[in-house]
Amino acid sequence: IDFAWAGYEFWSLYIITLWLTNEKKIPYQFLALAGILSGLAASIKYLSLSTMLIVGAIIVWQSLRNFSHPTTSALKNLLIFGASAGLVMSPWNIKNW
Repeated sequence: IDFAWAGYEFWSLYIITLWLTNEKKIPYQFLALAGILSGLAASIKYLSLSTMLIVGAIIVWQSLRNFSHPTTSALKNLLIFGASAGLVMSPWNIKNW
């Protein structure tokens, strides 16, 4: 269980790093994939929710820094990441509630 959780966390952070370097070329696919992997990690262990918050802060910071319409791009990028993570981890959260 811990190995899968660590793997999902690592690949999510790696994809966010790729997004930070190539955000003008393929912005949304990297965010959605990182959200899916973060959602899988959060469905394994709730400890990864702190990593999701940190990644969300990085997405907002980078979006506010580099885009021509910073507020709308920050909200759109955060929504893509958060929605994909939320959709993946919601079945486990509903089951455990």
